[in-house]
Amino acid sequence: MGESKAEERTQRIAAIRREIEATELKSKRALRNLELFDNPDEALIRDINDRRAELHEAKIRLEAQLADAEAAIQQAANPDLLQMLPTGEIDLGDLPEDIARRLFEALRLELHYDRNANRLTCRVTLSGPTIEAVRRAATEAVTTPTKQPQRAELREDINTDARSAENGTSTVPMLVVPPTGLEPALNRF
Repeated sequence: MGESKAEERTQRIAAIRREIEATELKSKRALRNLELFDNPDEALIRDINDRRAELHEAKIRLEAQLADAEAAIQQAANPDLLQMLPTGEIDLGDLPEDIARRLFEALRLELHYDRNANRLTCRVTLSGPTIEAVRRAATEAVTTPTKQPQRAELREDINTDARSAENGTSTVPMLVVPPTGLEPALNRF
């Protein structure tokens, strides 16, 4: 059923484009008809101008319909776009910032945090015109090697943790964030 709707939309756009071309042709013909007369009277000129104005208004209406039909195609859900993207695991914490930024921009990532519900909503937008950029960014993100700890680094971390435990110290990083609403004082002159 989805394919038939897509086909209907495509046919509708083609029909509107044909109507626009026909309207432009009629307008040109009306002007050419005026050229056939050596001394046209005012009534003929007025009639041709009125007809050209009607055709111009029809063309504007058709162009608006075309824009609406093209927008409907852009907004239509197309789950097949997902099949064009690579699959794999990505550790966003290890992903280089420039690659992550390109990926998020290509996906049109939107994050909305509801503080009351303590809920983060993530939304991405895939569309036909941008799918190639999304595919490139996603492929780059999936194929970029992330920093995997080497065995020597793991042993060093274990030894550091063991020494910290013997000394009674902690290796957990402490992050301090000022409370909201406390902005630094600004001197205004």
